[in-house]
Order: sequence, then structure tokens, then C-alpha cells
Amino acid sequence: MTALNSANAFLGQKIHPKAFRIFFLGLALAGLVFIIASYFISVHLVQESLIEGKTKQMRSNVILLEENLSKSLDSVNAKLRSIAIFSSDEAIRSGRLSSKNLASLIQDDGLIRSLAVVDERGRVVSSSSANDVGITLPSAVMPESYDSRSIGYLKIGGVYSGNSLANLGINPSESKTGSNPEIWLVTMTVPIDKRFYQIVAVININAIKNLWNQVDVDDTAEILLSNRQGTPLFAHQNGIVNIAELAKALGSQESGVDLGQLVFGPGGEFLSVFKTIANYDLRLSMTIKQDAIFSSSDPDRKKLRLAALVLSAGIIFLVLLRFSWYQRYESSLIRLKNQAEAVSSHLLMSESDLNGNIQYANLGFLEATGYRLEEILGKNYRILDSGLHSKTFFAGLWATLQSGQIWRGTLRNKKKSGEFFWVDVSIVPLRNVWGNVESYLTMYTNITESIAITEKYNQERSLREELAKVNRDLFNDVNTDSLTGIANRRALTSFIDKSIASSREFGSPISFLMLDLDHFKYINDNYGHPVGDLVLQEITARWKKQIRSSDMLARVGGEEFCIVLPQAGLQQAKNIAEKIRLATTQAAVRIRNHQELDLNISVSIGLASSEGKGQFDSTQLIEFADQALYRAKSEGRNQVIIAS
Repeated sequence: MTALNSANAFLGQKIHPKAFRIFFLGLALAGLVFIIASYFISVHLVQESLIEGKTKQMRSNVILLEENLSKSLDSVNAKLRSIAIFSSDEAIRSGRLSSKNLASLIQDDGLIRSLAVVDERGRVVSSSSANDVGITLPSAVMPESYDSRSIGYLKIGGVYSGNSLANLGINPSESKTGSNPEIWLVTMTVPIDKRFYQIVAVININAIKNLWNQVDVDDTAEILLSNRQGTPLFAHQNGIVNIAELAKALGSQESGVDLGQLVFGPGGEFLSVFKTIANYDLRLSMTIKQDAIFSSSDPDRKKLRLAALVLSAGIIFLVLLRFSWYQRYESSLIRLKNQAEAVSSHLLMSESDLNGNIQYANLGFLEATGYRLEEILGKNYRILDSGLHSKTFFAGLWATLQSGQIWRGTLRNKKKSGEFFWVDVSIVPLRNVWGNVESYLTMYTNITESIAITEKYNQERSLREELAKVNRDLFNDVNTDSLTGIANRRALTSFIDKSIASSREFGSPISFLMLDLDHFKYINDNYGHPVGDLVLQEITARWKKQIRSSDMLARVGGEEFCIVLPQAGLQQAKNIAEKIRLATTQAAVRIRNHQELDLNISVSIGLASSEGKGQFDSTQLIEFADQALYRAKSEGRNQVIIAS
């Protein structure tokens, strides 16, 4: 069995032997039973302590809120009584109860939003808010009856959606607890000239809720104001508890209870503390989920839990001591298995005997070579030999391994299909317990793509070097156009042959541009050949700036030129052609010798590319480019035409 097969068998074994699992499980269960019992006892004691503490806190908060609300209502009662004392028919007619005077009474009052005087028909005859005057309030929002027994007493009204009485006059609706904004109506009956008027105070509920928010800083409680019969007026959060269910529970309490508490809901889910506001027939309550009490951190609960854990720790200590050894063994085995899987998924791996006969190969190796495992087991590595490396190369490799050292290098191997692929290789001698080498582990990294990129780079570098050589040869009159200083037809022919051969070898595209200056004969005929020569020199200088260092620009006739674009596809060649055309036309050619001329020059360009054409030769491509140039000239000039 090979070392890799042995390792796989070892890593594939059961990590938790059955006997150890049963043994440790029995001990762990005994300790767990004790822990659970101790914990539940602790939790029960802590919960009772927390409920008691939370109930005291809620009682204090409810008393505080009740005192604040009572004082607020007492303040409202006092203001309404002061208005009632001075209320008369003459006071209304004379303007003493005008909007301005009423507004001055609540100028610095954050609780009362507005004050109004309403007659028996519900019409607002005066208000601190001028917009309310003249509206008629529906009977639904006014007291059900007027009689002498209610004179001078504060009557608690309903809570409605809106900002002012004007909203109620348009579309009054009972507010759902928690809607925003809300107003609370408080009234007092006043007899004026044998008729009953109502002084209405519009209470700003937000002023009351602001204090509630300060008390319930962690948003865990529901604070509700209701009448003593349980009908809700408004609440704090509206979401923690069902308001109707809470109101029903509160309504079931005896009306004479001043301060009390109750538990309600499924399984006693909610705890509520309430306080009666006797003077105004109201009841204020604070309700919280008991789960929220238990979830809060409490030092006593932590101490009890710690005590239970300390007691249980003594029982399971011996179990953990022995189990820790097993955990280290288990952890090491899992880590080794994960590392082996990670290495195997990243690398091609194989193992051979001392003669190079393959005894193991992983899935990555089989996929890379194209062999099945049964085809390659027992075969020598020579079946992968691509013929590139010499006998001397392999002799050095074996010499390194036989000396017990790791060999590292790069190999070109051959797949089953005959295709070549490149790998970075590390061959590691594997030793037995006596220190003797018994097999070789080979790890490969496939670098075929990297090699291809390097070859492409070397190809382009070779073309650049060849072009540099051609450029140097251009100093020779044989290869240089004497007028423009660019390559002539002979240099062009040589460069085309080498570029075509390279394109075929590496499967890269090549493109040709044929260029002809428009109306150049007119320039020679009208301004003379010296001027034409200057134009050619200026234009070719512009063109050379638009092409790559690996491209060649050559003059093949009087005003006819050719550009060879190695490793350029159709789109790239088209972009270069457009740049050349624009460089020709973007600025006039300035002639400053014995004449001063600004000549506008344009060029027609024919383009042909090998991309998508399969087999091709240079003659065909140049002919295609010439045909495209002819079309460009005949179809209006100053354009680029691509050969079809």
C-alpha cells in the first residue's frame, strides 16, 4: 500500500470510535442531568427575585405617573374653573373670552393645546385658535347631557385623531390607540344666561407621553390610560400587549382598588400594575411581558447560575479531563483531513515506487492527463514524456531524488490525447520509520496557461525586435523611401512575409490598410511637385504617431501607402484606421517656402483582416484591401471601407 493510500485510509476511518463514544456519552449524561436540575432551580429562584423587583419598580413608576397626570388634570381643572368664574353672556359679547385672551391663558402651557367655549348646539363661540371659531362640533364628541349636577366639574372626554377642534368638525373619529397626532378633550359645564355652555380644553397627548417615554426608557412596557370601567383612552406603545385584552382585564378589577396588580394572558404571559385616579374616574396601568423581565441581566441570577455551574463542574471534571485528550486527537485528525483535501483539490498528485512506476494518482492528475486510474496504475512516468527534455535532464532529476533530496522544476508532459501541457513539479522522497526512502510523492501545478501567455509575449517581443531591425535597415536606401523616411515596398514585402508566418504559427490575426491621398494630383498640378512632396512628408509624420511600435507604415506608390498591423483584429484595425483618417483631416497642411499655403488634405482607406477568414495569404488580403480602397474613393473619399 502506498503512503498516500495509507493516509487516505487513516483519514477515512471513523473519527469517534463507538466504545469511546458510549463511555463518554454515559458520563456526560450523568453530569448533564445534574447541571439541568441545578440550573432550573437557579432560574426559578432568580425569576421570583426578578418579578418581585420589577413589580416594585413598576409600582413606583405608576405612582409617579399617576401623580404627574393628577397634577396636570388639576392644573387643567383650575384653568377651566377660572374661565367659568368670569364666563357670562356679557363676557362673550364684550370679547373678554376672545381668542386672544384665551390664548394668553395657555401661552406657556405645554399640556393644553387650545381652549374653546361651545354653546348647547355644539357651535364654538370662542377659541384660543381662531380657526376653530364658528365650527359646529358633532354631538358624538360633546357630553351626552347637560344638567346642574355637572356644573363646575371636570368631565373626561374621548381621544380623537387630529390636531385641533377644526379636524373634529370636518370628520371626527375615535383615535385608535397609538395613532399620531391625537387630541384629548376635557370639558366643564358652565351656565350662562340660563343656558349650558361647555368650556373645552384640547389636551396635547404628546406632552403626557413624553414623560411616559422617559419612564419606559427601554421600550419594554405598555402604559395605558383608561376609565375605571376599562375603556381605553390612549396608550404608550401599542404593540406589546393587545389593548382590548388589557382593558378587559383591568375592567374586571374592583373599582375601589387604589393600587393593585394582576397577571393575565395565556400562561400568565403579562404582568400589569395599575393605579386609580379617583378624582377623575381614571385608571393608569403599566404592563410588561414576564419574558422581558427574565431576559434582563441580574446579578443575583448570575450568582445562582455560577453556583450551579461550580457544583456541576466538580462532577464532570474527570469526564472532561479524559475527553480533552480525545478531542485533541479528533481535532488533529479533522485538521489533517481538511488540509489533505485542500491540497488534493489544488494540486495534481501522484505517487510512484523507486523506479517511477505509478501507484497512486488523485482526481486532478487524472483529469489533467486524460487517463483513467486503472489505465495508469503500474505504468511508468515515461508515458507522459513529451520528448522535449533530454536524457541528461532526467539523469539529473533521478540523481537528486536518489540522494534523498526534493527535486523542483518545470516539465512539459503529454496527455493521453497527445496534447502537451506544462507543470511546475515538486518530487518529494517519502521515508519509512527507519528513514529509508520507499516511494516518491509528486505534486504538480498546471501552468499551461501561463506558458501560453509567456509565448505570446515572446512572440510580440520577437516582432518588435524584428521591426526594430527593419527600422535600422531603413537607413539603407534599399529599404527606405528617400522622400518620407518610411519603409519602401521591399522592406514592406519582407515584413509581411515574417508577420504572416508568425500569425499562422500562433493563430493570431493580422490586418492590412491601403491608403490613398484624395485629389493629390490636383496639388501637384496646381502647386507643383515640391509642394506635393512637403504634403507627403507632413502626412506620413502624422500617421506614424497613430500606429503601434509593432506596426509598419510603407510607401508603395506616389500617394499610395500600406500599413501592416500584426496581432490586430478587425475592430482594432478599424479604430487605428479612423485615428489615421482624423489625423489627416484635423488640421490643414501649412506650406511656408516660396509660397504660403494652408492645404486641407483627406485620405481614403481600405481595410482587410484575416480575422474569421480561415486560410489566407498576404496577396489575397492586400487585394481585398485594394478593392476596399477603390470603393472608398468611388463612394465619396475621406472614409474607411472594410473589405467584405
